[in-house]
Amino acid sequence: MTMDQVVEMLTSPLMQRALLAAVLVGAAAPVVGTFLVQRRMALMGDGIGHVALTGVALGWLVGSWANLVPQDALAVPGAVVAAVIGSVVIELVRERGRTSGDLALALMFYGGIAGGVLLMKVAGAPTRTSSATCSARSRPSRRPTCGGPPGSPPSCSASGSGCGPRCSP
Repeated sequence: MTMDQVVEMLTSPLMQRALLAAVLVGAAAPVVGTFLVQRRMALMGDGIGHVALTGVALGWLVGSWANLVPQDALAVPGAVVAAVIGSVVIELVRERGRTSGDLALALMFYGGIAGGVLLMKVAGAPTRTSSATCSARSRPSRRPTCGGPPGSPPSCSASGSGCGPRCSP
């Protein structure tokens, strides 16, 4: 990469905003991370991400009901609102309940994913096939793989999921 390319890249408003965001996140993340590790809530960011999926789906649903163009115009605001509400709820459960932070996080993880998937289905989002189907649909040159946890028997359909040879045990 030449110096002219670097200068051209840094003069782009998009790259300037991206660099500013990276510097701000780089300054704030260690402080927040240290705080969460001290409180034994290191997975809080992952849990909030799961709840944010529910907010994205809710924003998409509201946007489609309100006939907004594009329909996902409220997806990011919905994710932010859901993440803040999820954080407050997790703290209330942890403080007032007789549960540990880990249990409250687990509830947030699975509740966030379930809520997001449910709302996306209600909104009419395209659905994907389950993990039991062949994962080689987009790569026919590869041998298909079966879904299911490691060590368990294969869970492919009798037709081999329509993407090549049947999965073998």
